[in-house]
Amino acid sequence: MTWRWNPWLLGAVSVAVLMLAPVLGLAWAASDGSAGLWAHLSANVLPTALLNTGLLLLGVGVLVVVLGTGSAWLVTAFAFPGHKMLAWALLLPLAVPTYIAAFAYLDVLHPLGPVQGLIRDLLGYDSPRQFRLPDIRHLLGCIVLLGFVLYPYVYLTTRALFMTQAAGLLEAAR
Repeated sequence: MTWRWNPWLLGAVSVAVLMLAPVLGLAWAASDGSAGLWAHLSANVLPTALLNTGLLLLGVGVLVVVLGTGSAWLVTAFAFPGHKMLAWALLLPLAVPTYIAAFAYLDVLHPLGPVQGLIRDLLGYDSPRQFRLPDIRHLLGCIVLLGFVLYPYVYLTTRALFMTQAAGLLEAAR
C-alpha cells in the first residue's frame, strides 16, 4: 500500500494539533520546576482526592442503577393507574442541567431555606440553631444529588430493553 497525501487527512491532523496545543502547554507548565509541589500533592492531596472520587463513583453508580432499573421495571412490567404518566415524569430530571439542580437543592435545603423553615415551624422551633437537618455539602449529599439527576439515563436504556423483551419471557418470569 502506497502512502499519498490526502488534504482531508492533513486538515484533520492540523485541527487535532491545534486542539491539543493548550492541553500540552498546560502539561508543560505544570511539570516545569515544580518537583516539590508534585511530591507534596501526591503525598497529601492525591490519596484523599482519589478515595473521594472512587466513593463518589461507586455511590452514584449504585444509586443510579437501583433507581433507573427499578423505576424502568416498575413502569414496564406493571399496569397500574398512572403508569403511563409516571413513565414520562421519570424523564423530567433530564430537563434540568445538573449544576442548576445542585444550586437549587442547596438553596432549598439550606438551614435558612424553605424546607428546614417549614420543618422548624411544624415542630415549634424558633431558630436554625434549635433544629438543623444534616448539611448536603458533603460526599453523601453529592451522591444523592447526582443519583437523582443522572438516573434517567439508566432508566431510558433499561426501559427500552424491557420493552423489547418478549412478552413470553415476562410472563415466564412472573
